[in-house]
Amino acid sequence: MSQEITVGERLKFFFKEKGLTQVQIAERVGTTQQVVQRLLNNKPFGKRTAEKWSKEFGLNPAWLITGQGSMMLEEINEEINTTKNVVELGANVFAEQILKMISEGVIYPASVVKDKDAMIKDKDKEIQRLNREVGALHQQIEQLQNDLKGKSAAQTGAGVA
Repeated sequence: MSQEITVGERLKFFFKEKGLTQVQIAERVGTTQQVVQRLLNNKPFGKRTAEKWSKEFGLNPAWLITGQGSMMLEEINEEINTTKNVVELGANVFAEQILKMISEGVIYPASVVKDKDAMIKDKDKEIQRLNREVGALHQQIEQLQNDLKGKSAAQTGAGVA
C-alpha cells in the first residue's frame, strides 16, 4: 500500500511554511475559505482555479490538476534550464570533437573535400591520357615487331632462294 502524499497535503505544508491561513489564501485568489478548504482536502482543481493559484503562488498548474511533475513553476524552469545546459554542453563537446578530427585529418570540411575531388578528377584525366599513350606505344611496338618479323622472313626467304 502506497503512502503517497496528496496534492492537498503538499499544499497544506506549503502554505504552513509560508504562514498563510485558509482565509488569507482565499482572499489572495478571490474565493471563499470553504473553497480553499475543499481544495486542500483534495477536491480536484479546475483549469481556471489552477491558473489563479499558479499566478498567485507560483505553483505549477499542471501539478495542481494532475499531481504529476514539479509542484513549483520555478522548478520547471530549473529543469528546462538544466536540460538546455546539458544539450548545449553536449553540442559544444560534439563540436570540439569534430574540430579535433578535422585538425587531425580524420575528417575534412566540405571545401577540402571539394578541392580533393577536383584533384582526383584531374589525376583521373591524366591517367586516362597516359593509358592512351601506353596503348599507342603498344601498338607501335606491335607494328615494329610485325615489321621485323616481315623483314626477317623476307631475309630468310631471300637467302634460301
